Amino acid sequence: MEAKVELEVLNPEGKIVKRGKTLAPRLENLEGKKIGLVWNGKPNGDKLLNEIGKLLKERYPTSETAFHRISFSGTKLPPGELESIAKDIDAGVFTSGD
Repeated sequence: MEAKVELEVLNPEGKIVKRGKTLAPRLENLEGKKIGLVWNGKPNGDKLLNEIGKLLKERYPTSETAFHRISFSGTKLPPGELESIAKDIDAGVFTSGD
């Protein structure tokens, strides 16, 4: 006599969970804007941001760049660090390097 086999079938569909945040409004252009170059300390991210800063200055001569290095504690950002940077800039470029 054969053993009875019972299978549980799972639904592989992902469930979309909407978060209560929306994207910031997009700027029409970067002329006269302060652009944050945000680096998390990973190797070569600072080099990439420096080059991006040069390109931004060439394309948008009236813009200003501000370099920020964020500090991680393990895998978490200190509370309010990105919010503090965001208050000081009009737009931001974030890189993680490697």
